[in-house]
Amino acid sequence: MGVARTEETSTSTNRKDSFAMGSDGPYYKREKTFYGFDFARNETRAVSDSEDDEGNNDDAKRLRDESKSFYINGCYRESVLRYTEAIRLHKESHSISSGDAILAALYGNRAAALMMTGAYEGAADDCHRALQCTVAMPATGGLDSGPVFRSKISCRMARALLKAGNVWEADKAFDSAIGSAKEALVLGQLNGAAEKILNGCIMDATLGLSDVMRYRDALDGATKIKADNANKSVSVAADRRNSVQLLMFINSALSVSPGSM
Repeated sequence: MGVARTEETSTSTNRKDSFAMGSDGPYYKREKTFYGFDFARNETRAVSDSEDDEGNNDDAKRLRDESKSFYINGCYRESVLRYTEAIRLHKESHSISSGDAILAALYGNRAAALMMTGAYEGAADDCHRALQCTVAMPATGGLDSGPVFRSKISCRMARALLKAGNVWEADKAFDSAIGSAKEALVLGQLNGAAEKILNGCIMDATLGLSDVMRYRDALDGATKIKADNANKSVSVAADRRNSVQLLMFINSALSVSPGSM
């Protein structure tokens, strides 16, 4: 699925991994989006008067509630569209800052909906923007802000990167999610719900690292098979056996990272 970036320019780069291997390049490189909105990082604010701002706030809240309802009922495309409109209205009535918990939550929730549609690159992009919105937040906070939120979104971003085929970046993001969650647990002053979320992030990120290892093992196996097949002295029976094994390795890798090919 495509992800557009026409309004703003992304400054991030990463590597898209495939069985060709060794090619580096931007990992959010897409032209069009199925949903009709743009993904980008550097936001700009539309000017509106106070009366419009109040109306936008009410509309944004209504759209946020509708988005959650659509998501719960499995209508992920509709959820994405309404989160997009809620983000637009929120940006029109608020100055964009690095401490905007509402905007961070909107981006994080839209990322979850995008994940369910298979738009993994867009989801990773939204997670990145959600994290940018939390830079100026305090070291403590509730479930929707502070280290708990950042750990959850970091883990979601790692999953999206892995699904999109950016395995090496996913590896680093999983490590980052584990580190931030452990730091938050060490700081203490958390309620039971927050500790549960953080421990869940650590478990999910640990499983994610296992998936990264599984992908790499499959990739190594496929690379070895390809090298064997290049050997002219391989018998017909061995060549067939290698072809079957190669398909098994490819299927294993794609089950972890469907965007890697």
